[in-house]
Amino acid sequence: MAVITLTTDFGRKDYYLARIKGELASLNLAPNVIDISHEIDNFDIVQAGFVLKNAYTSFPSRSIHLVSVFNNLEASEGIIVFTRDDHYFIGPDNGLFTTMFPDLDAPVYCIDNKKNSQISGNKLVMEAIAKLLEGWSMDDVGEITDKWVIKLPMRPVIVGDQIRGVIVYIDKFGNVITNIDRATFEFYRKGRDFRLFYKRNDPITAISPGYWDVSPGDALCKFNSTDFLEIAVNMGNASEELILNKNEAVQITFV
Repeated sequence: MAVITLTTDFGRKDYYLARIKGELASLNLAPNVIDISHEIDNFDIVQAGFVLKNAYTSFPSRSIHLVSVFNNLEASEGIIVFTRDDHYFIGPDNGLFTTMFPDLDAPVYCIDNKKNSQISGNKLVMEAIAKLLEGWSMDDVGEITDKWVIKLPMRPVIVGDQIRGVIVYIDKFGNVITNIDRATFEFYRKGRDFRLFYKRNDPITAISPGYWDVSPGDALCKFNSTDFLEIAVNMGNASEELILNKNEAVQITFV
């Protein structure tokens, strides 16, 4: 069965999510619609890209990943659709996909609302998805384009013996995830000791294999399942207890 995933900042209070699901059901092509997240912070394309990037590879090949964050599917700048790793991605051309794939290149196709002013953006997207489900070629879905919005992802900055990163995501448990990946950390560490500084808290000086590595209530850092450095509190909420928020700085100093 074909799989369609949904990632939005709609939440579940309003009718917006139900409307999209109803339109997908009305295609009469029996897709399996799976929610990735509808709790993306309002307009936060970086968070949305982080969540989708770390989820889509678990879905079967040829899955269609529909995104509506920051701009909805009526976006005046149009909708883009492309394939990556044998998956389809479709959503507003607002830079979200380039936070996931900084090397995004052609072929990228555009579904231009301005050329179809009598048809709603939602309907154009549903028509495109129907064509993908029926096996039509990408040339039949949209028009190839060489221009799309680019938003470069926030990368850690290397200064001497320091890596300066930022908090990019906080999960339901209050675990704080940075943009410092394991490969970057190990490349610049070169076997040295380190100190992880964050706000005015005492620095963390060891990588833990898991939350159980410290006593309940104590802070730790570990590389999570996506290989990004995470600050956590064993059986606690690091964001609340350590007063850490998205977009705040963290710093690793090698000694």
